[in-house]
Amino acid sequence: MSPYNLNIFTPPGQPTLSQVKALPVDTQAARLPTDVAGAIPAHVKLLGKDGELSLIEQERTAFVTDNDFAQASTLDISGNEWYDASRLSHNMVTADVTVAETLSMNTPSQVSNVWFVPTLAALGIFGALAGGSSHSDDNTNGSDNTDTDGSGFTPPENQTGTVSISGTATVGQTLSATVTDADGIPDNIRYQWLADGQAIFGATGDSHTLTDNEAGKNISVSANYTDNTGHSEAPLSTQIDSVIDNMPPSSSSSPSEPKESGLNLDMARHFYTPEAIKGFIDTIHQAGGTFLHLHFSDNENYALESTALGQTVDNARQQSDGTYINPLTDKPFLSQAQLADIVSYAQDKNVELIPELDMPAHSRALLELLQLARGEDFVATVQVSWEDDQGEAVYQLDMTQEATLTLAKELIDEVSAMFGSSSQHFHIGGDEFLAAAADNNEYITFVNTIADYLADKGLTTRIWNDSIVENFLDGLNKEVEITYWHVNEGDEESADAGYYYASMPDFIEAGFSVLNYNSGYLYHLPQESHFSSLSQSDYQMYTLLREWELGIWDGTDASSMIEDSEQILGAALSIWSEEAGALKDTSIERFTAAQLDMMIRLTNAENDPSGQSKAELKSLLDNNYAKMEHDVYLDLARVNTGDDLDTGGLGKQKIYLLEQDVLDMRDDLEVFIRGDARDEIVLDSRWQQSEQTVSLTNPNYPADTPVYRAYEYGNDKLWIDEDISIITY
Repeated sequence: MSPYNLNIFTPPGQPTLSQVKALPVDTQAARLPTDVAGAIPAHVKLLGKDGELSLIEQERTAFVTDNDFAQASTLDISGNEWYDASRLSHNMVTADVTVAETLSMNTPSQVSNVWFVPTLAALGIFGALAGGSSHSDDNTNGSDNTDTDGSGFTPPENQTGTVSISGTATVGQTLSATVTDADGIPDNIRYQWLADGQAIFGATGDSHTLTDNEAGKNISVSANYTDNTGHSEAPLSTQIDSVIDNMPPSSSSSPSEPKESGLNLDMARHFYTPEAIKGFIDTIHQAGGTFLHLHFSDNENYALESTALGQTVDNARQQSDGTYINPLTDKPFLSQAQLADIVSYAQDKNVELIPELDMPAHSRALLELLQLARGEDFVATVQVSWEDDQGEAVYQLDMTQEATLTLAKELIDEVSAMFGSSSQHFHIGGDEFLAAAADNNEYITFVNTIADYLADKGLTTRIWNDSIVENFLDGLNKEVEITYWHVNEGDEESADAGYYYASMPDFIEAGFSVLNYNSGYLYHLPQESHFSSLSQSDYQMYTLLREWELGIWDGTDASSMIEDSEQILGAALSIWSEEAGALKDTSIERFTAAQLDMMIRLTNAENDPSGQSKAELKSLLDNNYAKMEHDVYLDLARVNTGDDLDTGGLGKQKIYLLEQDVLDMRDDLEVFIRGDARDEIVLDSRWQQSEQTVSLTNPNYPADTPVYRAYEYGNDKLWIDEDISIITY
């Protein structure tokens, strides 16, 4: 037969193509073996023309197919979006990453109905597909490919299944999904309801009751199953009309504005690449969030390109991953071009970017750049310093000086121009600076001056709460929004003098808009030394679901909870990175996704005056999280030989391995992974199952003695609980 061209769309960071991979086919059912069938993507998509075949990435795996196996129609892949294999979105770049390969099919006398695809194993991608019988006109031995095993049996042709929706598209009404498939329907169909194409969290049954969150959106549902003749099916329903919101008003008034929700990302203490930042934007968008707050300036670093501070790409060195390094400070920063790309990406996802220029404290890195660019004499005009309790010099901007205001406005001009129309807010910090409580009016004057300047640019000012003394609250511009993170108890001297720092109820009573950044529940501090446990990637998500509500503002103390959440503008998770060390930014992004997703959904549930959205989320706690389905991550760069990791038995969890490239340098890893029958782990083709098994008793649960199967990669070994399903690709 003649060879056919195969276009391989290679995801970023994958190794060079170098091997051959083939999997056997169950000729009686014309499908892949059971142990790998579950990894076939839900939606088969291809680019096929006149014998040209394409490998299509979809939902964390890949598929090789041809025109004979197209379920519907071909998909023209184009554009300049990148596909990240760790996420559900389906984007691709065709330029620069297309590798020409040759696809050939062995004759039936060698292996029946198997496509051999050269060099795909290094990508961890299937190299086999049932079928291919129509390409037999050049078969030199004259055998008939429709006789798959020499017995005269011809696999049944697939009769594609469909899924439809019935019910009334009105908030409070229940929609039902019905699957129709002439090949027979199994009992274990997996559903996913979608609103405007985005998955509805927790909506994975054959019915879904519409909530206020779905009002005005188009609803569809997908179904995933293997029909009774062995064909993998993934039908997607047509979208029903926009959901009508005719729910009666609750006894309390409905919120006048939807809640704002998002993430505060500390990229000054730990740098995040554009790839990781886009990952956070994806999570915010998919969960229904509204903003990404970028804390780019602090004592450790000023992480943006700045002509005003002499930090530009022209005098920087660039690393292989594209990161720019200031050679004078050895610190990384985002270039204007990189930020422009992030801005465009965020706008496409309807996520606002909020820059934070932290002033007057947390400004050491800014002052160091100023000294390099403009000299010590200039710095002396904007800086104030003192010694801390350890005798160390501490520096901050002097907010009482006109030169400081001029500098602040210059930097605001530069930063606001870089963020452009993606921002409606500008955060100016204001936390943890040195000043007597009695002199708080000086800080309020500084904030008001900056707020007026930002208002002229169409931007609303945000500040941290902890430096505002309640006694001076009436003097603060009421248009300034407060990001409330913790209660400032103040010092004894201030208290004795009658000065107290404002609480969240104080701000609300005074008429300020407040966002909940509660450090007790909404702070995540990735630690390099404690980043291996599976439970760490979801523990805080469960804590939020069990304990947190938007009105809880004082750490974990719920006694002072604000019952009327309408008074709170929204909430944000904060990732503070001072202890992140050598952790990879993309690993942090994946580990925190579940917590960020849950915080956004809990916040947005406050938009539903009926309380039904919140009730649906809280119902995930029932029956040991029986309805919960989510992803967890294991960072192989952080685990140690002998670690015994446990999914915790909390709902259905799919485990993904991060940083697998470190295995080439370790050669000694041996880790135990415990779970239950609801759990799955995704392994690429580098991991090979051995014949070894072992039973271990958990000292905390003597009756629990799971059997572990060994999977090996070189001399590294994963011992996986036999109850956990293995998905290979």
